[in-house]
Amino acid sequence: MSLENYNNVIIIDEESKFSADLEIKLKKLGYTVLGIICNYNDIINSFVEKNINIALINNNFKKEKTVSEITNIIIKKFNIPVIIIADEKTDNTNIEEIESKLLFFLEKSFKDSDLCRKIQIAQNYSTDLAQKTLKKPIKNKGVFVKEKGSYIKINIEDINWLEAMDNYTVIHSITGKYLSHTFLKDILEKLGNNFLRIHRSHAVALNKITSLEANTVFLGEKYLVVGKNYRNELLNKMKIL
Repeated sequence: MSLENYNNVIIIDEESKFSADLEIKLKKLGYTVLGIICNYNDIINSFVEKNINIALINNNFKKEKTVSEITNIIIKKFNIPVIIIADEKTDNTNIEEIESKLLFFLEKSFKDSDLCRKIQIAQNYSTDLAQKTLKKPIKNKGVFVKEKGSYIKINIEDINWLEAMDNYTVIHSITGKYLSHTFLKDILEKLGNNFLRIHRSHAVALNKITSLEANTVFLGEKYLVVGKNYRNELLNKMKIL
């Protein structure tokens, strides 16, 4: 998410007059309205395809999902601030149970200055959160493998060993076998230091090795041959007392 251009807004509403008036106000304030959405499927598609920075939701929206459900999805899945515009007398009990610094409320009787101020507050919170996130080291705990048109996540800590097969690799995990059309050496570069090639045909997760006997490593009942050219590196990586 860009921290420089933060003016892209989406409106989620099924009341055409209200959303049209809101769009005009937003444009006058200098915001770019990327669309007015009135059904749930379009909400998800829009957040995936467009660079949306803030979502404004009419609290009267009732199609397919509740406002609280939609708000939860937007915040948790896309980490984008949400401003719920509600009548003063509306019961927001369920919505207010959502614990997030990215959730804000605005009464429908708002003035343009109120709208501008609320969006600026949401921007500030979100920008601050994004900056803190950028400073934190990212721990890669999973990889994705394409399978039948979908991308399946495999937790790195679940991988036991990998098997090189011509121009593809079989990933052996505690959850099953996964085929990746990637060379073994390229996969190892992405998995980190816990994985080591011990043979031209396979590599292992070092923390899954239960014993080493002569030229064979054991991963529980599973055993793999250690190639002569790989044995010394394996011994150097193992914590031998």
